[in-house]
Amino acid sequence: MPVTYNYTGRSRDGAKVSGELTVDSQRHALEVLERKHVIVTSLKERNDILSASSFKIFTPDYSQQLIMFARHLATYHRSGIPLLKALSLIKVDKPGSPFQVILSEVAQKVSEGKQLSAAMRDYPDAFWDVFVNAVEAGETSGHLASILDDSATTMERELELRRQIKSSLRYPMIVVIAVGLAIGVLITFVIPKFATFYGKFGSELPAPTRALIWISEMTQAYWYYCLAGLVAFGYLLRKSYQSMRGRQIWDGLTLKLPVFGDLIIKAAVARFTLLLMILFKAGIPIVKSLGVLEDSQNNVHLKSEINSMRLAFESGKEIDVSDGAYKYFPEMALNMIKSGLESGSLDTMLAEIGNHYSREVERTSKNLASLIEPILTVAVGGIVLLLALSIFLPMWNLIKVFH
Repeated sequence: MPVTYNYTGRSRDGAKVSGELTVDSQRHALEVLERKHVIVTSLKERNDILSASSFKIFTPDYSQQLIMFARHLATYHRSGIPLLKALSLIKVDKPGSPFQVILSEVAQKVSEGKQLSAAMRDYPDAFWDVFVNAVEAGETSGHLASILDDSATTMERELELRRQIKSSLRYPMIVVIAVGLAIGVLITFVIPKFATFYGKFGSELPAPTRALIWISEMTQAYWYYCLAGLVAFGYLLRKSYQSMRGRQIWDGLTLKLPVFGDLIIKAAVARFTLLLMILFKAGIPIVKSLGVLEDSQNNVHLKSEINSMRLAFESGKEIDVSDGAYKYFPEMALNMIKSGLESGSLDTMLAEIGNHYSREVERTSKNLASLIEPILTVAVGGIVLLLALSIFLPMWNLIKVFH
């Protein structure tokens, strides 16, 4: 059955291209785009309303396997082992696992005459676009082993950054989930019993109690409508994020979040500079490198600022931090990139920027619990106070009635 795919990529001269293809499979789409000399950076099934991909939640993460693959291949290449032999020897996962199957298919394509980078480009879910471009440059320059080592080191640091951010988010998520479950239990089991008890005396209930009883009754009587409403709300949020205007709003709000917004920006800058260092050291022109990193960026505002850098370099201009084009990228990082270009030591400057912001992310992640603890304390305290007043205010009224 034909499937429509949305794609973005770069032409041979570095220009950005995008469009739709209706073909039988993803592999067929990649073959068609390869014949058109398009370097694919994103290929996704179009998200129609009833498309199965609209309900896809989990995507495979091959980061750890890719790092091990780069390390092994660099070692074998440095030892003089032929590429096909090395690909057959590399075992980074269990036999029959998805990544291992992909490796065998890549080896098959290489045996048929494809370059390694071209074969890896057929599997964008397994091989990062930055990594593929670096490998392609390594194949051309003859420095594949060193580029693979640099790529593996950078990917390890990025993976550690992601782990630190996930770890820092774990505590607030647990608190929010626990509070949500507590409220659910109160509304479902506790409040109905109190409503029955207070109803026997016929006394007027305070406004917070009436509101809580109303929520409890509505939730129990029309829970299916509530569930449908939540699903519809989630679907509308997803659709709004898929539109350009909606995505600009949501991505902007994300970057303005207290504490978290600053953490996201620092992590993005660290990732950007480390990946740019890989591509620059591999000998890829900076304009093309920025184009690749622009396409791999998820946040549209950061993507726009990377595009501003690319356009400035493309037209032969310097980065101008005073023109208002860089609202989120730190001025220090931009000035260091500018200085590195002027002095001819861009790779060193990029390493310094990446190291600095990686340490900032690590420090912020470690202190995140103490930074957001006051916010969580106020929020949880307010909810607990509201529930307590809703439950105990009527008791005090009843005591007065009895007296």
